[in-house]
Amino acid sequence: MVLMAWAGGEVANVDGITSHYGVVHLPWGAGLMVVAGLMSGLLGVGAGALKVAAMDYLMRLLLKVSSATSNFMIGVTAGAGALVFLARGDVSIAVATPVALGVTGGALAGSGVLPQANVHALRLLFVAILLMIAVEMGWRALSGV
Repeated sequence: MVLMAWAGGEVANVDGITSHYGVVHLPWGAGLMVVAGLMSGLLGVGAGALKVAAMDYLMRLLLKVSSATSNFMIGVTAGAGALVFLARGDVSIAVATPVALGVTGGALAGSGVLPQANVHALRLLFVAILLMIAVEMGWRALSGV
């Protein structure tokens, strides 16, 4: 019973209806997270897109929960990595500051819009973004850029 409480939850929707969810295929999801990390490290691809897809389609989390969980994981990882690079002197504060402010503002705006967002429209947008990433990676592979 403790596992079920940990492996699921509920989200209140804008219309007041509460959606309950549970996590399935946890070992497969963990395996895909390793693949996402490898892809990110080897190719420089943002692992968030792969993580959201794995959590949404394979692990059957709600898209809004998948998105929020991915943002949290990326934030923790990026924060740890940034501290290492900052300590080594590899981060230009003049470049990092406006980028960090922009990302923070975008994240705050996105988290405010997410509860009211149409899940079907979000999925379509997500697929479009994944296709754009795939096209760009294919172009770079073929052009040698």
